[in-house]
Amino acid sequence: MGDDNGHTSNDGPTTKRRGFLAATGAAGVASIAGCSSGGGGGETTTPPKDVEPASEINFISESTPPSVAIKGIVDEFQKQTGITVNMTLVPFNNYSEKIASDLTSKSGNYQAFYVDPYVVGAKYYPYIQSLDPFINSDDWADVPKGVNDFIDSHLDACGRYGDGRLRAFPYDCPTMMWVYRDDIINKYKEQAEKDLGFPFEPGPERTWQEYFEMAKWMNENVDEVPYGTGHQAKQHDSLQCDFHNVFWAHGAEDFTGYNGKPGDEVPKSDKITPTFAETGVGAAEFYKNLIDIAHPGSTTWTWSGVGQAFAQGKIAMCPEWHEFNAMFTNPDQSQVADKVSWSLLPQGDKRSANIYGGSGIGINKFASDAEKKAAWKFITWATSPEIQLRILKKTGGTPTRNSVYNMEEVKQAAQASSEESQYPNVVPPVREAWKDSNVGLRPHIPQWPELDKILYTEVSKMINDKKSPKAAMQSIDSSWKQTLQ
Repeated sequence: MGDDNGHTSNDGPTTKRRGFLAATGAAGVASIAGCSSGGGGGETTTPPKDVEPASEINFISESTPPSVAIKGIVDEFQKQTGITVNMTLVPFNNYSEKIASDLTSKSGNYQAFYVDPYVVGAKYYPYIQSLDPFINSDDWADVPKGVNDFIDSHLDACGRYGDGRLRAFPYDCPTMMWVYRDDIINKYKEQAEKDLGFPFEPGPERTWQEYFEMAKWMNENVDEVPYGTGHQAKQHDSLQCDFHNVFWAHGAEDFTGYNGKPGDEVPKSDKITPTFAETGVGAAEFYKNLIDIAHPGSTTWTWSGVGQAFAQGKIAMCPEWHEFNAMFTNPDQSQVADKVSWSLLPQGDKRSANIYGGSGIGINKFASDAEKKAAWKFITWATSPEIQLRILKKTGGTPTRNSVYNMEEVKQAAQASSEESQYPNVVPPVREAWKDSNVGLRPHIPQWPELDKILYTEVSKMINDKKSPKAAMQSIDSSWKQTLQ
């Protein structure tokens, strides 16, 4: 996970989210060839009927809560199947470097692996085994409850890439939403509404301008916290995420001619036109004004910093990854454990946009047929409804399966308050955030790591008064065009 990566750690309050990995380089792999039907060197297109699964495979993952939880129970999988899974859990940069090296060298040392959509999936998908032949085969184990049980937007976001084939099962799903202190909202509601002239109540019906006015009002009138809002606005991937929520909500687009929907055919990069200067200046001007009235620590915070600030009572509300709720509601880690509520993010001119940050797990194309069969058994087990429920109970992630949300105990947990829920990760209205009209998805293109760095670098200059919003948006367009040539 490198510097920060976005999941709530099981070892303490530090929460991390995916970072930028320059080590993978800028070149895309769309021209990578290779489909064959044999084992140990090509993509399996017709699964062999009689092959026995290998007795041992290697799995590598960023050290995320789901993987930590899986590692604690993987011996049960071995008892059930006779397959040993050697799990390597490492920080994000280490994971990305190791799997990139393994895929490009065609070594097949990690037969199953965590698929980050932007650093691994979009860039190396031709090296990831298509799962469709296994799903459609009568001779391989079925996916428990079927692929359609996975949430649709998750399949798009972390399962399908440039050719539309399914190459990973959704595995985790952190999503940025609006967290707030409900005690402050309730205490000051009557006076704030008289002063502001609109409901002092978080929700998707609130606009970003109203969010701004609520935060500014709290700066001036609330004693419980020094600032109304805080943001993850350090020069870092976190800033790209925080900014994109505002950018998309205002109807701005990253590109024209390509909407970035995963699974769509990706046009040649020189045919994609960035449109920040055309569509994003208004959103950028608003975002700069928002950061100006936010907690001054915002420009030094990633998701971890703003999460800690909220938990320590320094801010009343913020956009944050929903899986932080496990930390926010833990009295050993949070001073506001009994005061936490969640909503969709505010709307702009267009909609409420809630950026999705999930990943999948997949199979190495260069594994042997026997290893692929063992890996298939493992990834279907690890993403099964039964195991997802057990992971949820350990607060080791959030389910990616509709059937888990339809379980009565999960329904009850989702309807309870953060303080009272036995499963805090399902309390935020994540299923609403994942609807097509609300979810925020970044474009799946091989150059994303480079584009990401350009974006958060220029926005950082803007919020630190080194560039105007218009100049920053123009610089993003110019630099993106050069990168995409």
